[in-house]
Amino acid sequence: MIRLLLILSIVVSVQDAVAQRAPGKNSLLRIYMDNDFFAYRKEDGGYSNGIRLDYFYHRKRQPTSFLSNFMLNAGDSAINTYSWSVMQIMITSNDITQEEWTKGDYPYSGSLFVTHALNSVNPDEGYALKTEWIVGVMGPEACAGEVQTWFHDLIGHHRPMGWHHQMPTALLLNLNLGYEKLLFSPGRALEVLGGGEMYMGTMYIGMAFQSTIRFGKMTPYFDGFVNRFTGRRKLQAYFIIKPQLSLVFHNTLLEGSLFRRDYSRGSDDGLIVSESESNTLVPGIDYGLVLSYGPLAFSFTLNTNTGLVRDQPSKSLGNVSLYIGFL
Repeated sequence: MIRLLLILSIVVSVQDAVAQRAPGKNSLLRIYMDNDFFAYRKEDGGYSNGIRLDYFYHRKRQPTSFLSNFMLNAGDSAINTYSWSVMQIMITSNDITQEEWTKGDYPYSGSLFVTHALNSVNPDEGYALKTEWIVGVMGPEACAGEVQTWFHDLIGHHRPMGWHHQMPTALLLNLNLGYEKLLFSPGRALEVLGGGEMYMGTMYIGMAFQSTIRFGKMTPYFDGFVNRFTGRRKLQAYFIIKPQLSLVFHNTLLEGSLFRRDYSRGSDDGLIVSESESNTLVPGIDYGLVLSYGPLAFSFTLNTNTGLVRDQPSKSLGNVSLYIGFL
């Protein structure tokens, strides 16, 4: 494994030295929110909310940080988009009005983490590689319960009552790798891609297989990540359909740390209980709309999946994102 990482770092360093910058906007700010209330079912449980802030940028000089040695590059003609992000995730039981937690339900789980990523696309050969490093914490230190309670009070919604049962502190460290390839595109108005992702670390272990279908008025997918939302055209309006199949080996946010499988939830009798068990296979589909004009873009997508926890019902989730491009 160590030899493989060393070989990858050498290859990536050589390729990155000759990679070119992308045309168009140089950087992009994304304000991103997942919330189950955005879905047509108006649910409030399971993966309930995710708030994320991303800054995407192109570099004038090649990076020299330690992590840059372990980021995959898509070849000599690659358009490389780097990013820094911070995200908070809230997971709650299916009934937030109850103070007690029922074994087998979604756990109360909060996490806060930072990511550093490289999205490297090759416009000549029509493929992309993504490398994402994640470091953060799960547990009370993530302040998810306080944020959700404050927001529910603000909008006059029912308070979540079970955060005193939340998952205990655990370190989150993950490496996520992704690959996408153009499969079919008869013209600028339609693109069909295929690909997959692999997740390794203390936060999440698994893989996913997916296809992305885009159709409408849009810049080519492999013109670079920034140009998908603030490209050279003044107006973009296109639809996205993304079926996927996830294979889950371990999800710390639902099952607890890899190194400690049983916890006390802080109950009065000190009862030790096992965490919820993740579904091994999770089929799902994303579909939505992207609108872009000049430096601004907006997207709305819905995700439906069979549920992340075993013996729990299917789940729907909406995402709203705002993109702001900069020169």
